[in-house]
Amino acid sequence: MARLIIHAGTGKTGTSSIQTSLLVNQRQLAAAGVYALKSNRSRPRRSAKHRLAWRDPTDSSWAQLRDELDQVRDTDDTFVISNETLFSLRDQQLKLLAGHLEGFEVAVLVYVRNQADYLQTLCLQHQKPRERQIDLEDEVAVGEFIERRIRGLDYYAMGERFESAFGVGTVHARVFDRRFMVDKDLLVDFFYFLGIEDPSALDLSTSANPSLNRKYATTLNREYDRLVENTRYADVLDMALRLSSLDQGTKWFLTEGQVAEIQEEFRDSNQQFFSKFVDNADAFPEAENFADPTESGVDTTATADEMLDLLAEWPRLTQKGWSRKAGAARRIFRTGWVIARTPHGVVVEKEPGVSSLRFRLPARRVGQWATDDLHLVFGLVDASVNCDVGVNGGPAATIRLGEEPVKINLEALGELDQVEITISTSSDSDELRICSMDVELPGNRMGSEG
Repeated sequence: MARLIIHAGTGKTGTSSIQTSLLVNQRQLAAAGVYALKSNRSRPRRSAKHRLAWRDPTDSSWAQLRDELDQVRDTDDTFVISNETLFSLRDQQLKLLAGHLEGFEVAVLVYVRNQADYLQTLCLQHQKPRERQIDLEDEVAVGEFIERRIRGLDYYAMGERFESAFGVGTVHARVFDRRFMVDKDLLVDFFYFLGIEDPSALDLSTSANPSLNRKYATTLNREYDRLVENTRYADVLDMALRLSSLDQGTKWFLTEGQVAEIQEEFRDSNQQFFSKFVDNADAFPEAENFADPTESGVDTTATADEMLDLLAEWPRLTQKGWSRKAGAARRIFRTGWVIARTPHGVVVEKEPGVSSLRFRLPARRVGQWATDDLHLVFGLVDASVNCDVGVNGGPAATIRLGEEPVKINLEALGELDQVEITISTSSDSDELRICSMDVELPGNRMGSEG
């Protein structure tokens, strides 16, 4: 009988890493008889996340699911449906899904975290899109956010709903805390549950969905107009995420009293939940998951100044690289270049001496970019040129620019993943005109669908 694992979240418990890893390792998993369902993938080239129109049984996604399940029902393999919104589905939607899973051995896997942790982390995640931002020091706005979501965080009621739909003993909950995971690693823990006890053949690097912390979320909200006056919001957000990960201050914004009130609301149901459904712990670990009362309010003016300085110094390089855009050329080609407009578009002409390029890699490059290094391939207007090329102050290597790539070792980058490339030609008479810079990812983890 085929086994069907429903990975139901919850949100903010590493679901992006799990869904990316299911895609990245699909060939290795297939060798072990483990498959993520392919129908209805929300981002088929980046994630194995499975998306159904959960509340509309007439939607075509249900027919696609049924067709795929019919093809695999009589195998001895293990199949996975992963979507973090599953944990919040009501009885009717879960029973609708259960009706399609007859003939499978079903198990529900859900990771959980302290409700006060979850609410704060979710709220910080919601600060990334401009249209969702609230002032984290506005007690009314924060209270309304919590009120809209807190009722859905009764984990014991969630477990009961799943058990009612899929059967007694099908629900397996695990605390989202490395101390309680197999080998203290989320992906090892997840694949162990799937039956893979030796994960050595798998790529277990992670693909995070990073959140802002209190300081940078507040700054984005209050200083938005100034931050985006001359810079795209995508670049501003990327820098805020990077700095949040480096900041030593607390990410929490609720007071100790607010956290205690949330935890008291779920005290009894959590005890029932742990006693019946949780496999790897008997309670949530105690933690100071509230704002440090000794920390003063955020100086958003100074924080915005810091961000603007760094944005000017280290522009973000996207996977598209650079191609004939004057604004991007001025940001990236910093010293020793002339930006020239031609009938065919913008060209960057090298001046005599040593010229430099400067940029940073995106905060979310892990799991979407290379694991070991990346290559920059320069397109030249004229013939290729012998150049001495150095990366981040390292020894220069002589390459045939225009034919050979500039290799950037990701392990040698700074804390902002910044890159400074110096280029000099063997002779001042060597003309070097660049019309494009393409990013190649020889170690890219995202394999093609298979």
